[in-house]
Amino acid sequence: MSRFQNMIFQKPNPASNEKKVRIMNIVLAIVLAIILWAYVIGEVNPETETTVSGVPLRIVGTNVLESKGLTLLTEFDDTVTVVVSGRRSDVYNVNASKLSAKIDVSDCVEGENQVSVQISAPDKVSKAEARDGDFLVIVDKVVTEEKPLDIQISGDLSSDTSVEIVNISEDKISVTGPSTYVEQVDSVRGVLKVKDSAAEYNRSVKLTPVDKDGNPVERVELSQETVTVEAEKLLTRTVSVEVVTTGSAPAGMTVTPASNLKLKIRGHYDDIKSIASLKTAPVNISGITQNTTMEVTVQLPPNITALDSGGDPIRNQTDDSVVIKVDFVVKSASDEGEAPASDSGDNASSDTAADTDSGADNSGSESNGETETDNSEEGESQQP
Repeated sequence: MSRFQNMIFQKPNPASNEKKVRIMNIVLAIVLAIILWAYVIGEVNPETETTVSGVPLRIVGTNVLESKGLTLLTEFDDTVTVVVSGRRSDVYNVNASKLSAKIDVSDCVEGENQVSVQISAPDKVSKAEARDGDFLVIVDKVVTEEKPLDIQISGDLSSDTSVEIVNISEDKISVTGPSTYVEQVDSVRGVLKVKDSAAEYNRSVKLTPVDKDGNPVERVELSQETVTVEAEKLLTRTVSVEVVTTGSAPAGMTVTPASNLKLKIRGHYDDIKSIASLKTAPVNISGITQNTTMEVTVQLPPNITALDSGGDPIRNQTDDSVVIKVDFVVKSASDEGEAPASDSGDNASSDTAADTDSGADNSGSESNGETETDNSEEGESQQP
């Protein structure tokens, strides 16, 4: 009984009561904050701002530019980032699929233009604009220019074989595009791929516009993407040259052209395979009284080209002949086989005369007595 009485009549602990009150106040504050937050969100609905990325971007008005002979140089991304403002409940569910962006370039002029991005958003959104602001739009005029065609040969060929282009369906190609890019185009290049086993070629070759360094130029269009190239494989060989003489040497003298004359020639395999030697046009030796070097004409078979030591066509040639230089040695009966000195003081060399395979410098034929077949002292070689 006494224990029960003590429990009933026990005096309260002031410290314990104070702690309970403090806890109750905290709990009450939290509950009131939650209620107030719910009220603000549900009833007040404050203004807020959010960023939406990946909004699709359209470029309109390009057809208007084209009608003016203009085109865009600026390249745009497919999407933009948009900043959206409005009531929280209105912008909370706004995503890229509910927005769209466009740039209208119809009023742009040649040069630089500042153009704003137009954003379409739901009606309840109070504001929507591109995060990056206005765009710099560069416009250029469209031009068309003719550019030279450059067909290159590519492939593994033997040292005595080459490929010659005999016909191309076009010699110039029109290039159209922004003037900035068209001006960069130096030529229109195509590559004909060859191999040693083929004798003739008739192929369609793809074309690429390139700059002066051979790099492709983008954003231009060609009047045609391919051309037809006809080419044939040529064979190079060295043949002997027989000097044909007429008339008689002066009394008591002999006039002899240099021996072992060689000439490098090139032609289609079927045309060149049976050629072992060539002859000169007749040379009248009646008036020759001292060592001399003369220009003589070598008769060339059809479709055969004479080459210099570097493998380039000799300049002084026609479709059926080429002019070379030949040394003539004059001996008297008393010389007993000893060749007199030439006018220049050197002995004529018959072993290397007119031999374009020797690879020697042929720029001074009269000073060293050698017979020249590449006619290099006449100037640089040119194509026949």
